[in-house]
Amino acid sequence: ENILGIKMADYEKHLVVGAGTGGMIVALKQKDVKKVVAVEPYKKALLIARGKAKLAGVHPENISQDVVEALPYADCSIDMIHCFTVLEHVKVVRKAIKEMYRVLKPGGLIYINTPDYRFPYEGHYKLPLPVFMKRTITKLCLKLLKRPTRFINTIQFVTEKNLDNILRTEVALYWRIYEKVPNDWFYQKGNSWKYRMLKWVYRFFYLKMAIPKNQEIIIKKL
Repeated sequence: ENILGIKMADYEKHLVVGAGTGGMIVALKQKDVKKVVAVEPYKKALLIARGKAKLAGVHPENISQDVVEALPYADCSIDMIHCFTVLEHVKVVRKAIKEMYRVLKPGGLIYINTPDYRFPYEGHYKLPLPVFMKRTITKLCLKLLKRPTRFINTIQFVTEKNLDNILRTEVALYWRIYEKVPNDWFYQKGNSWKYRMLKWVYRFFYLKMAIPKNQEIIIKKL
C-alpha cells in the first residue's frame, strides 16, 4: 500500500498463495477486502487457516488444499495475489509464476517476497550459511552444527538472477523493491567475535555487494 499508493480494498478478489495458518487472510479482511481465497497444500496448516478464516468472515471453503503450480481458478479471475515466503518452497518456480500470472486479471498485481540465496543466511534454520555455494556444502555445515539436513533438500535456492530470467520470459511488467539499509544496520546486537564477524558479513553483502537478504517483487498484468 505504501509503495504503490493504493488500498488493498481497491482490489476486489485477493488470492493468498501458501496461506500457512491464515495470518494473511485475517490481515486482508482487516483491510476491508471484499473477497479472499487461498491455497495451502499442508493439511494441518490448512485446518488452522480455515478456522481463522471463519472467525475473520471468510468462508472456510475459500481456502483449498492445492499447490500454486495448479491453481483451481479460471483465467483472469483474481485482482491481487500475495506470495509471501512461498516461492522457495514450490517444486517448479517457473510453473508457479506462470500459474499466478494466468489467473491474474489485466491490471492486477502479484506481490512476491522470497529469499535471495546469494545472501549467506537461511531463514528457515535461522542460521548464517553459505547457501550461495553447492547444496552439499550447506548440508555439511548443518551436519557440523548438528542440525537436521533433510529439510534443505526441499528448498529452491532462488536468486535475483535466476528469478529475473524467468520473469523476463513469463510476465509483461515487473519491478523490484530494494530497501534502504543504514550504514550502522545489523540484525542482532552483540560484541563477541561471532557478532563482529556476522556484522562484517552482513555489511559486506548488503552495502558492498548490494545483495539483500530478501527479494521483493511486484508484477503487473497489462
